[in-house]
Amino acid sequence: MSAAEHQFNPSDLTNEQLDRIAMALYPRIQKLNEDRPMSAKEAYTWMGIASPTFYRLVSKGAIKGHRLTSDSDPVYLKSEIINSIKKS
Repeated sequence: MSAAEHQFNPSDLTNEQLDRIAMALYPRIQKLNEDRPMSAKEAYTWMGIASPTFYRLVSKGAIKGHRLTSDSDPVYLKSEIINSIKKS
């Protein structure tokens, strides 16, 4: 069988190879996770605060929501929440 005919099979990878791949991808996965849109409930749960406190921060402009369409519920980005906390 030539190299071109060989099919890649993830189960052929050693644990050491899998660990190296995981370590290389970790920063990228973290970045995606930080920028993942969250609902208000996900956001205040993640922050560990009560919903009235969260909505008070939103109304004061400390946390900014984004509407995907004019009639959709706002979504919140972890990276923006983290930055707003750092500014406080």
